[in-house]
Amino acid sequence: MKIKPILSGGSSGPLFPYFNLYLTQIKKQGYAVGSHYEQVHVLKVCDRWLKRTGREVSDLDESVVCECLRRVIKGGYGKNAGVSTLRRLLAMLRRIGVTPEAKPVRPSPSEQMTRAYERFLLDERNLVPQTVAHRRLTASRFLSEKFGGLYRLGYHSKATGHGFRATASTILNENGFQPSIIERQLAHAERNEVRAAYNHAEYLPERRKMMQWWADYLGEVAKKH
Repeated sequence: MKIKPILSGGSSGPLFPYFNLYLTQIKKQGYAVGSHYEQVHVLKVCDRWLKRTGREVSDLDESVVCECLRRVIKGGYGKNAGVSTLRRLLAMLRRIGVTPEAKPVRPSPSEQMTRAYERFLLDERNLVPQTVAHRRLTASRFLSEKFGGLYRLGYHSKATGHGFRATASTILNENGFQPSIIERQLAHAERNEVRAAYNHAEYLPERRKMMQWWADYLGEVAKKH
């Protein structure tokens, strides 16, 4: 039986010139052959997404990687290798000078507390990473809502970030904007698995018009109050 070459077909975006270098790296690091196919699949998906969204390799950073993971590597083959593969790729690209080094950012007090909580769950409670990730997200949301920007603006016990998002969604839907555009703007995952597999549209022109309408709407509301 003839085995299909790992790098054959399916990609021609800005990442493609670095596939061989990445593959050479993981072979030296001793990854199993099956893992090679899964990691290269992740690279191809990311490469197509970068090309489709008009991004270059130099645009890659942690936030772009997270967006890619959220948008196109959220399920199916490659899901389990997505985070580690793109983190390894970003480190390699920075090492060879293709992508700018990360700018050091001092973590906020809530982020420091969340990281300490994460280390406690891993080191002291010996919880598995999947459970820790879920609890870290819960803790982060709690701290953000209780002590974040809304708290300092005087909205403590009056409103939450989720509540503002729900209000925006309701008003935009009532004013005739397409639900698919609103859901994409809110960064919600497509619930229909078949549609999610085939529809990767970002709706950027429509979202710009919608957000301009939203800004104008808020401006009018502010004038009345």
